[in-house]
Amino acid sequence: PGWLKSNVCEDDIKKINVIITVGLHTDESGFLSWYKKLNPEGIIVALNLTIPNYIGQQDFILLGDIQLTVPKLLTKLESIN
Repeated sequence: PGWLKSNVCEDDIKKINVIITVGLHTDESGFLSWYKKLNPEGIIVALNLTIPNYIGQQDFILLGDIQLTVPKLLTKLESIN
Protein backbone atom coordinates (compact mmCIF):
# COMPACT_ATOMS: atom_id res chain seq x y z
CA PRO A 1 0.00 0.00 0.00
CA GLY A 2 2.89 2.38 0.63
CA TRP A 3 4.17 1.93 -2.92
CA LEU A 4 0.72 2.53 -4.39
CA LYS A 5 0.12 5.69 -2.42
CA SER A 6 3.58 6.96 -3.36
CA ASN A 7 3.30 6.15 -7.07
CA VAL A 8 -0.40 6.46 -7.93
CA CYS A 9 -2.08 9.85 -7.91
CA GLU A 10 -5.39 10.11 -6.05
CA ASP A 11 -6.89 11.88 -9.08
CA ASP A 12 -6.03 8.82 -11.19
CA ILE A 13 -7.78 6.52 -8.71
CA LYS A 14 -10.89 8.70 -8.91
CA LYS A 15 -10.99 8.16 -12.69
CA ILE A 16 -11.18 4.35 -12.40
CA ASN A 17 -14.78 3.17 -12.82
CA VAL A 18 -14.28 -0.57 -12.32
CA ILE A 19 -11.70 -2.81 -10.69
CA ILE A 20 -11.72 -6.53 -11.42
CA THR A 21 -10.22 -8.91 -8.88
CA VAL A 22 -9.52 -12.55 -9.62
CA GLY A 23 -9.07 -15.02 -6.77
CA LEU A 24 -8.48 -12.26 -4.22
CA HIS A 25 -9.95 -13.35 -0.89
CA THR A 26 -9.24 -10.22 1.13
CA ASP A 27 -8.00 -6.66 0.71
CA GLU A 28 -4.66 -7.33 2.40
CA SER A 29 -2.88 -4.29 0.95
CA GLY A 30 -5.75 -1.89 1.66
CA PHE A 31 -5.86 -0.80 -1.98
CA LEU A 32 -9.54 -1.60 -2.48
CA SER A 33 -10.63 0.28 0.63
CA TRP A 34 -8.46 3.23 -0.50
CA TYR A 35 -10.10 3.03 -3.93
CA LYS A 36 -13.61 3.03 -2.41
CA LYS A 37 -12.71 5.93 -0.10
CA LEU A 38 -11.53 8.03 -3.05
CA ASN A 39 -14.17 6.78 -5.48
CA PRO A 40 -17.31 5.68 -3.59
CA GLU A 41 -19.20 5.21 -6.87
CA GLY A 42 -16.49 2.87 -8.22
CA ILE A 43 -17.42 -0.76 -8.74
CA ILE A 44 -15.48 -3.88 -7.82
CA VAL A 45 -16.11 -7.04 -9.82
CA ALA A 46 -14.77 -10.09 -7.98
CA LEU A 47 -14.23 -13.53 -9.51
CA ASN A 48 -13.79 -15.95 -6.65
CA LEU A 49 -14.83 -19.25 -5.08
CA THR A 50 -16.46 -17.46 -2.15
CA ILE A 51 -17.76 -13.97 -1.49
CA PRO A 52 -14.76 -11.84 -0.46
CA ASN A 53 -15.00 -9.48 2.50
CA TYR A 54 -14.42 -6.36 0.37
CA ILE A 55 -17.58 -6.66 -1.74
CA GLY A 56 -20.16 -3.92 -1.15
CA GLN A 57 -23.80 -3.72 -2.16
CA GLN A 58 -23.07 -1.98 -5.48
CA ASP A 59 -20.28 -4.44 -6.40
CA PHE A 60 -20.51 -7.70 -8.32
CA ILE A 61 -19.35 -11.25 -7.61
CA LEU A 62 -18.94 -14.10 -10.08
CA LEU A 63 -18.66 -17.24 -8.00
CA GLY A 64 -16.81 -20.28 -9.27
CA ASP A 65 -13.43 -21.77 -10.09
CA ILE A 66 -11.54 -19.02 -11.92
CA GLN A 67 -9.81 -21.61 -14.11
CA LEU A 68 -13.25 -22.36 -15.55
CA THR A 69 -15.04 -19.02 -15.26
CA VAL A 70 -12.33 -16.75 -16.68
CA PRO A 71 -12.06 -18.58 -20.05
CA LYS A 72 -15.87 -18.63 -20.32
CA LEU A 73 -16.02 -14.93 -19.49
CA LEU A 74 -13.31 -14.16 -22.04
CA THR A 75 -15.16 -16.14 -24.72
CA LYS A 76 -18.37 -14.27 -23.92
CA LEU A 77 -16.63 -10.88 -24.04
CA GLU A 78 -14.96 -11.73 -27.34
CA SER A 79 -18.33 -12.63 -28.85
CA ILE A 80 -19.68 -9.18 -27.94
CA ASN A 81 -17.08 -7.41 -30.06
